[in-house]
Amino acid sequence: MKFGFTMMADIDEIGFFSHAESLGYDSVWVTDSQMLYSDCYAALALAARQTTRLRIGPGTAICGTRIPPVQVAAMATLNAALTNVAVLQPGEPIDSDRIKAAIGPNVMASVYYFYDEVHERRIDPPPFLERIWKPYCALVEATPPEHRHFRTHEFHYTKLHFGEAQLIDAQLIRDTCLVGTPDELIERIRELERDGLQELTFATGNDAKWRLAEDFARQVMARL
Repeated sequence: MKFGFTMMADIDEIGFFSHAESLGYDSVWVTDSQMLYSDCYAALALAARQTTRLRIGPGTAICGTRIPPVQVAAMATLNAALTNVAVLQPGEPIDSDRIKAAIGPNVMASVYYFYDEVHERRIDPPPFLERIWKPYCALVEATPPEHRHFRTHEFHYTKLHFGEAQLIDAQLIRDTCLVGTPDELIERIRELERDGLQELTFATGNDAKWRLAEDFARQVMARL
């Protein structure tokens, strides 16, 4: 099994690439969101100067804002299942304040996605969101309709909006993340590997990624 991270294209956090490489990770991918973060190819060019074996690239290249030849040229110049993970400390509950701060934005990114899907396609929310659907919609709909897109996407993977932390419970974290003690994570990863999964990439958009990378490398990867 290979392991990697997906992070925001933040020009001020280039050091995370070499940090991840030193811990034994195989890859670090970055977001391509020009209106929210730094230019992904500029960030990757700097990262390439600081690493030797790490695989790097855009997690998703947005072709609506760059024509294909520009994408190809950028990748030539530089010459994975995506999930979220949390390593529990002894006796720590899944929905502790630390866990919510670390991966709460990732949990809510899944909710944002389905909010758009449900309203654009006029479908029912998935069963795992039914218990929080009405209170979450009430939070969003307190924002005027013309601004709701910003309400659901402006903090994408980085932090929580007011009222969202109260919606995140242990079950919602289990439904959207890979979470558990080191022993539990090792067993789950071995199951996924037996099922044919070859790489796990963890998307963490806030400062918690530094400790998460260390905890997972030392307590889980080292034992696989």
